[in-house]
Amino acid sequence: MSNRWKIACLDVWEQDVQDATRAVAPDDFDLHFATSYDDAEHLGLAADSDFILAGWSPVPAAMIEG
Repeated sequence: MSNRWKIACLDVWEQDVQDATRAVAPDDFDLHFATSYDDAEHLGLAADSDFILAGWSPVPAAMIEG
């Protein structure tokens, strides 16, 4: 059984950018893209993620601690 890595992508990207990113991501990456810059949405995405891809989005201490 292979490991899957949940990746929280916090920047808001157009669908074509999301699709292109998924196309080149390793097969074991499970990408989850933010739909807004809302703090609650970001905390939810990051809560059970293995990695955070922040881009230009801030990453507050509460997100890292969670």
